[in-house]
Amino acid sequence: MEAIPRYTALRGAYGIAALLYKGLSPSVPNFPAIKLTRNSELITRYRAGESVPTLAKEYGISEQRAYQIIAGKRK
Repeated sequence: MEAIPRYTALRGAYGIAALLYKGLSPSVPNFPAIKLTRNSELITRYRAGESVPTLAKEYGISEQRAYQIIAGKRK
């Protein structure tokens, strides 16, 4: 029996995986508990007098999203 070159075996495995998982891509998990904590902290800090631009920058979100969180709008 002749040995299969490693490259060919890997390429074959990749081809099978591509057929099995066609159209599927890794999804980004949604972390609702982390978002709820972030949102409540953002609202508390806003009520304590911190500005929306400062909070948005610190939390890595847009100012528009920070205003939506403060207003209680869901996304």
